[in-house]
Amino acid sequence: VASSATPPASWYFDPLVVPTLEREKVFAKGWTWAGRLDQVATNGSYLVGATGTVKYVVVRGEDGVLRAFHNACRHHGMEIANCPKSTAKCFACPYHGWTYDLDGSLVKATKIGGMRDFVVAEHGLKPIRVAEWGPFVMLRLGDPATEEEEEEEEEEEAPIEAWMGPDVAAKISASWSDDPKSMRFVARREYRLRCNWKVFADNYLDGGYHVPFAHPALVTDGVDMRKYETEVYGEYVSVQTHGAPAAELTRLGDSALYAFVYPNLMINRYGPWMDVNVVLPTGPNECMVLFDYFIRADATGATDAFVNESLRASDAVQSEDKWLCEKVQGGLESPGYGTGRYAPAMEAAMYHFHRRLWRDLTAE
Repeated sequence: VASSATPPASWYFDPLVVPTLEREKVFAKGWTWAGRLDQVATNGSYLVGATGTVKYVVVRGEDGVLRAFHNACRHHGMEIANCPKSTAKCFACPYHGWTYDLDGSLVKATKIGGMRDFVVAEHGLKPIRVAEWGPFVMLRLGDPATEEEEEEEEEEEAPIEAWMGPDVAAKISASWSDDPKSMRFVARREYRLRCNWKVFADNYLDGGYHVPFAHPALVTDGVDMRKYETEVYGEYVSVQTHGAPAAELTRLGDSALYAFVYPNLMINRYGPWMDVNVVLPTGPNECMVLFDYFIRADATGATDAFVNESLRASDAVQSEDKWLCEKVQGGLESPGYGTGRYAPAMEAAMYHFHRRLWRDLTAE
């Protein structure tokens, strides 16, 4: 890291990199966040989402099994599920009426007489691998490289832990005390940024370097930058931690953990709060960031006033980061910038992220 340059500026706006290469080589390779488990807790409940150009639907079948599919009718590609969160007995395409069971099988296709070589069993919704991890639904968007790999994953009882490593998975899952219900979902916020998704990730991964300059209220509230530490784990995870003066019920509490799970998931645990950030590419120089806020279910004194003030304070920080990221994007697109350098004592997690990206983007 001490002698390395940051990635070329073109990584942050070249349409050949975003979304074409990244869809195939980054987001399709590992496990990515898709939603919250409470969104699909009951039979028939489903959620929809998108990672880049991949549209998906996750549904809890009448048999209680969680499944995920590409959100595209096998007839002409129409999205068959269009409510962000709802319940259903089946999925009926609003275009031509092709209908699918919650297990993905095609159960109705009208007016297809004369169609040759049509096998109903071969025209179900295309499946996506899905797993539960704590309070989250995770997807693996790409196809297995081999049949053996697919069989191994199907037999794996804890695929997320196996993918990122059991030790670091345990460190992160301590955020919900091994019981997803220990954290209560409070609210979702969405932010649209005029910057490449990697700019937002870089900002998260600078080891708190920007905090004293861009977030003075955080320092006032007790973020002690002298106690900021960064650790990297294997290929996919980095964790930043810091301590702060102890207090009773405050938003930040007495310590914090910021875990980055490659490529686009951030899990933040501080005080009674856990917030989950997912940055989703929506174009070469734009993205959307989802913030899901949870609070400890047994937190005493977590009044509505406390919750609302905490969300307001967090929103102020996100507004500051939005401004930073959009201004960085403008500078990256300027011909006066080519590459930069890393601050070794602060930006190890960013370097770790960029190395993994480089390996994926240049892999055969």
